[in-house]
Amino acid sequence: MMGCDIIILAGQSNAEGTGIGDGPIFNGDDRILQLYDPQDNGFAPNADGEMILKVKKPWQFLIAPAKERFCDGCDRANFGLWFATEYIRRGFLENGRKILIVNAAVGGTGFKRKHWGEGDILSDRLYDMLDTAFAQEDSRLVAFLWHQGEHDVFENMDLPRDCLQQRYHDALLRLFSNVKNKCKQFRFPIIAAGVCEDYRVQNESYRTGCDAVLNATKTVCKEIGNAFVVDTHDLISNHQAVGNNDKAHFCRQSLYVLGNRYFEKYELWHNTLDQA
Repeated sequence: MMGCDIIILAGQSNAEGTGIGDGPIFNGDDRILQLYDPQDNGFAPNADGEMILKVKKPWQFLIAPAKERFCDGCDRANFGLWFATEYIRRGFLENGRKILIVNAAVGGTGFKRKHWGEGDILSDRLYDMLDTAFAQEDSRLVAFLWHQGEHDVFENMDLPRDCLQQRYHDALLRLFSNVKNKCKQFRFPIIAAGVCEDYRVQNESYRTGCDAVLNATKTVCKEIGNAFVVDTHDLISNHQAVGNNDKAHFCRQSLYVLGNRYFEKYELWHNTLDQA
């Protein structure tokens, strides 16, 4: 394989790809590849009826042309694809190189249920995915894109705001720090974003939780440096686009805009490097 510019895409469903409705469709680009685990990444009940993530070893990583995720009978938009498209359009991909998106996101996951914490299944899988990606000839990491928080809001509604904010801060700081340490041979930004506003405003408990998670994310990004948070307050949900009662997920058009906003933060970081 030719040299690869690697983009990590991690978190839960809005990073995995969920957008429907009107908007731009990613029809493929032979310069954009994806590294993924083709096993079922969903949930299944255990003997006690608890829903357990089905991700497990041994991994079966594949590299293939990047495409939108097909789910429930339709293709779902993904902001990572639009980030990669803009990366090419703005001239950041050198001739003869390809983009490799490390698709590590899984819907319905978070820190509370021990998916993304230190030693948890998805963080461990991410690091193994990176080993595979870095093994590609002349590879380099250019960006870590993160979107998560909805499930940590939903599953911690009994916690006071300050307690949730501190717990999320500590967990996210550990993850981001581990990624930076794992990839310390590269210079790259970490970019995150807030949840869908339609999800946030459902009730006071959701609003409080979402604000706690966003504030924690902003604080972590300030503390570790070379990290940014994208504003999402004006982006609409699938429900607002098509009336399907899905308020947690950005619609297709919103994910297109979100991908471009993630890229704007990347470009801001890159321009700062040029001025250093």
